[in-house]
Formats: sequence, C-alpha cells, structure tokens
Amino acid sequence: MSPEWRLAAGVLAWKRARRPHDAYPPSAQTRLAVVGESLNRVRARAEETGEPLLDRPYSAALRTLRASAAEDQHAFGTGLSDLLVRKSTLHGPSASPSSLLPLAPIALAALAYRTLGWAPAVHTTTCRTP
Repeated sequence: MSPEWRLAAGVLAWKRARRPHDAYPPSAQTRLAVVGESLNRVRARAEETGEPLLDRPYSAALRTLRASAAEDQHAFGTGLSDLLVRKSTLHGPSASPSSLLPLAPIALAALAYRTLGWAPAVHTTTCRTP
C-alpha cells in the first residue's frame, strides 16, 4: 500500500475504530497504534523496494498525523510547517492555482482543531511555528 493510502488509513483511525472490538470513538492509544503501524509499513516498504518513500509529502503528512495522535503539539506544528514549505517549493510560478492548495496540511490542521482543540500553529505568511 502506498504512503498516500497509509495516510488515508491513519486519518480514518481518528474517526472510527479499526477493529470490531475497539471502542468508538477510538482512544488516543488506538489512534497512535494505527498511525504508527501505517508509518512502520511505509518504512518497511521503503526498505524492501529501495524507494525513497519516507521523503514523499504523504509520508511527511503521516508523521505529522502521528504527532497529533501522540498529542505532541510542537512536533505537529513543525510537521505542518514542513508540509506547507514543501508544497510552496514544489510548484513553479507557472503552476495552476488548483495545484497550490495544500489539502493534506489543511485536513490535518482541521482534524487537530476538531479533535484536540489545537489552533493551527503556523503563520502562513512565513510558514514557521510561533
């Protein structure tokens, strides 16, 4: 499974339990276990294939999601900032506006706000944490 799908699986862990016997909504421990498992599978696939999967934006988003699952607000803010900086440097000046919308960072910030009450810790004009 690709890092993109692993990220989707991690996000779904926030909303519903992964296994039938898990409580709803899933506990912080369950969320952390599911996201950690997804990240470990991406690492294992990267080692097997030799592909730089951990350097891809969705892997960075998965690490950021893991920081929120661990309730590590500083690491989450740093990861969110990194995702925004990556997104801003990915496209050149001729990029279409629709390609510039940072969907993963927006979704992660919304998830952290709704579940943990964290306001986005990123100043978008400079992409830095306060």
